[in-house]
Amino acid sequence: MGEQSASARLINQLQEAHSVVDKASHALSLARLGDRQAIDSLVDLTSPDRTIFERSCAMKALGALAEPSPLPWHAQVSVNSNYLLPLSIQGEIAGSF
Repeated sequence: MGEQSASARLINQLQEAHSVVDKASHALSLARLGDRQAIDSLVDLTSPDRTIFERSCAMKALGALAEPSPLPWHAQVSVNSNYLLPLSIQGEIAGSF
């Protein structure tokens, strides 16, 4: 009997899971492991015949595999920016430089 890796076990459990909670747990665990072998199984969960919850968990896991950074993608470009200021105040600030 061969030893399975953690990601192989999770992929099997993901495919055999019946509840949405189990599928979400397995999908996000696979994303945390960062094993690219999980991509096909996660993509299978995004098919239109799946529930919205299954698809959303799979998409979140695929996104975490693609970009494992804990910060959102726009964090580096939005540092020290206050985009919530009204446009009139932004204009005053821009005109003062």
